[in-house]
Amino acid sequence: MTTTNYRDRALELVEDGVVTAEHLLLCCLKAMSQDDVKWTLDASELSERFMAEPVEILAVRCCECDERIGETTCAVTASSPTLCPPCGAAARDEATDTPPT
Repeated sequence: MTTTNYRDRALELVEDGVVTAEHLLLCCLKAMSQDDVKWTLDASELSERFMAEPVEILAVRCCECDERIGETTCAVTASSPTLCPPCGAAARDEATDTPPT
């Protein structure tokens, strides 16, 4: 006796183009209870308790040559110095245009 793995079958339906992932998600959500959905979101760390406030991504630029060095989620500070690879100068936070203190 062969046991069918319905999770694998559902994924195969999407991979084979029989249904879209969005359609399968909708089907699953309609079949699940509110508690099932809540548990799934929490187990996947997608529930409200895991969702922090939105984080602004800031560009980091060189103070001297204005070269874009990278991105950060916080202001550039002396405790986390970033140096420009081309010229070696300190970086600044593009949003506040503030060099490290």
